Amino acid sequence: MIVLSDNDIILKLAGCSLLNQFFEILEASSKDILIATNAGYALPKQARKKLTNEDAVNTVTQFVENVGRISPVNPDLLSEIQGFKDMDGGESLLMVAAHENPDLLFATGDKRCLQSLIDHQSLEPIDRIFKSLQGRVYCLETALLLLIENLGFEKVNQMVINRCVEDGVLRLAFGQERNIENATDCLKSYCGNFSSLLLPVSFLQTSVA
Repeated sequence: MIVLSDNDIILKLAGCSLLNQFFEILEASSKDILIATNAGYALPKQARKKLTNEDAVNTVTQFVENVGRISPVNPDLLSEIQGFKDMDGGESLLMVAAHENPDLLFATGDKRCLQSLIDHQSLEPIDRIFKSLQGRVYCLETALLLLIENLGFEKVNQMVINRCVEDGVLRLAFGQERNIENATDCLKSYCGNFSSLLLPVSFLQTSVA
């Protein structure tokens, strides 16, 4: 499976020592993972700034060296969607690439761009992007639900407890006093607005708060 990935989800998962496991579950080898060209320069710098563990920084550096880069996209379409609120350059580029390659999945840690898709889905050209991405997106929360489903809650919880990255959702969903119900309910509550875009995960099949 080929996956387009943004910087944020890579950093958050690497900070929990769950980056490689996530892509292994998707059966995506290094050559099947694509990032933006400028991410190759930005990610190692961001990792050194945001991750407090050298092993995690090295994981990101090695990851960047091994994965692929996305091909050029339609510059006119890219320029159009960048005019919408919360559609920054990197996320817009990945969304257009996903739109132009309908067999690819899109993994993002930026829920603002997903909310912008939802908010502007009736407007051109966002409507085309929105329709083409339906059922093809993993956000951080669904990535973690998938990891719990495949690795078990206890393992994922301990990895997140030992994290070297700060994130509000991680802090609320996981911890010594948390159980699987706490974690999954919290994760679902943070991604419920985007359900039309998200890939199915078993824990999402129940109602979302």
